[in-house]
Amino acid sequence: LAPIFLASLAATPDTTAMTIPVEKINGAVLLLSGEDDQMWTSTPFSELVIERLRERQFPHPFQHLHYPDAGHLILSPYLPTPVTASGHPLRKAYFAYGGTPQGGAFANADSWTNVFRFLDQNLKAH
Repeated sequence: LAPIFLASLAATPDTTAMTIPVEKINGAVLLLSGEDDQMWTSTPFSELVIERLRERQFPHPFQHLHYPDAGHLILSPYLPTPVTASGHPLRKAYFAYGGTPQGGAFANADSWTNVFRFLDQNLKAH
């Protein structure tokens, strides 16, 4: 779906109405993305979120964890990670998620630890 997503974005000259005002979030922000996400461009868009938070001097902690060999699916760790694509049973369409099984396994394990650390650091006092 990434090519369709990018084509739609290119056909929309003004994306202001579609922009989420992330700077209005009242708390810490953690973003996860796979750099080989084939469903949509999650890493570049996550970086735009980080840039927007910086520009607007967001008062809460924020972080973006991105993984070079991971695709769209970043899941719980220690489970099999062979799925890099699948067929949709109703639409009869094929969806590529991207990434490699090894990259997905690394992203799953690394993000799991970091998500819990981020939550622990940012939710205790609140």
